[in-house]
Amino acid sequence: MAKPLRLFSILAFVVAMSIVGTQQAEDCNIDFQGLVKECKQYVMPPDNPKTSPSAGCCDEVKKANIPCLCSKVNKKIENMVSMEKVVYVTRKCGIPVKSGLQCGSYTVPNI
Repeated sequence: MAKPLRLFSILAFVVAMSIVGTQQAEDCNIDFQGLVKECKQYVMPPDNPKTSPSAGCCDEVKKANIPCLCSKVNKKIENMVSMEKVVYVTRKCGIPVKSGLQCGSYTVPNI
């Protein structure tokens, strides 16, 4: 069964970049370096146009412990990452995203 919260795996790189300490990052069992390397360009900065993610980014998205990452989302993360792009990238990677899903203050809209 696919985890609908996978869309927030891309946020892991932000968590790893000092918003959350190293121990907390390790608790999420995420390859943060892989996510940073492969996915950063697709969700940052918020004002750039949406671009389809690479196969490498999708591979990293599919490996993430999403419930853990979602629990780490805060305003600082939301200010650095386009949540709309996160949803877009996740769906492009073939991961279903349910409308109404809450992560931080962001709620996935109806499609």
